[in-house]
Amino acid sequence: MLPSVFKTCIPREEILAGELSPELFAAKLRLVVEGKAPHVYQDPTAFFGNTFATAGLKTLISEVFGRLVGAAVGSPIIRLETSFGGGKTQSGNCFMAYC
Repeated sequence: MLPSVFKTCIPREEILAGELSPELFAAKLRLVVEGKAPHVYQDPTAFFGNTFATAGLKTLISEVFGRLVGAAVGSPIIRLETSFGGGKTQSGNCFMAYC
C-alpha cells in the first residue's frame, strides 16, 4: 500500500502560515495580459517555480512551440477540454510567461 498523502507531502510555507491569498490561488488571465496580476504570474521564473508541469502541460507546450517553429507537431487546432480546476487558465498563463 502507498503511504498516505499526509505522510509524503509537506505543505508550502504560505499555506502553513495561513497566508495563501485567494488572489494568488485563483489566477485571472485578463490581469496577466494587462500586466496587473500578482508577481507570481507576471514573472516567468516565479511562475514556473510554482507550477508543476504535468504531462498534459508539457505536451501542450511542445505542440504549440513545435507549430510556431514550423514542425508538424500535433494538431493545428487545440481544444482544451478540462473540468473546473483542470488547468485551462494555468495553460494560458504559461504562454503569457513566455511572451
